[in-house]
Amino acid sequence: KTVLGNKEVISSVLQLLSFPDLRHQQFSEIIDVRTPLEFAEDHVEGAINLPVLSNEQRAEVGTMYAKDKLAGRKIGAALIARNISDHILQHFKDKDFEYKPLIYCWRGGQRSRSMATILKEIGFQPVLLQGGYKQYRKHVVTLLYSVDQFEINPLDSLQLIRISGVTGSGKTLLLKALQARGEQILDLEDLAKHKGSILGDYPDEPQPSQKMFETYLYNNILQLNGKSVIWLENEGSKIGNIGVSRRLWEKMCDSPRIHI
Repeated sequence: KTVLGNKEVISSVLQLLSFPDLRHQQFSEIIDVRTPLEFAEDHVEGAINLPVLSNEQRAEVGTMYAKDKLAGRKIGAALIARNISDHILQHFKDKDFEYKPLIYCWRGGQRSRSMATILKEIGFQPVLLQGGYKQYRKHVVTLLYSVDQFEINPLDSLQLIRISGVTGSGKTLLLKALQARGEQILDLEDLAKHKGSILGDYPDEPQPSQKMFETYLYNNILQLNGKSVIWLENEGSKIGNIGVSRRLWEKMCDSPRIHI
């Protein structure tokens, strides 16, 4: 908000930030406005889902748009406006002027901008993620899969030590004991929600999607200190239905191993 004379004026200019710049910012919350199906497959860690179109509505708008672009845009705008109205009356009703959410959709287009524009007009401080989820996903894939020799990658600095042993030998217990003593660990089985052997899935906890696992892995790697050793179990290239990223798998294979 700005003040002109004795009048308060709310600026409608939306702030746009690239994903690397987000680390230097604090947000009230992160809002993913994509459909529940899109959100369930993967999302920025810590985000909440406030869809501006339901799964069925997005399909309806897409079908109509393919036949008649103007009609598709009209029905899409009407549905988005109605859904944002519901969110304002429910989720946003108790927020104050200091409320600063980060908002994104698939590629930073109409869905996120629609919600951000209305929140800005109310007087909140919304920020748009430049390029949306698509740009965020590009950073995840680059870290986990890119082999560009000219690119600095946090994976390159990690000092991994693998713990191997037969099923039931206590590898996971040892990993947790090391963590309790202040050591760094990378618990791939916990991220994949699978015990990595004939022991199988976690009880009552399904495995995440491949993309969601990679988001978990990405965020865990960024929190590790490359100057200290990182302990992890000696895993295969797949944990249940989840594949370990090629770049991490190759680094694991080249790392020291302790057999118990």
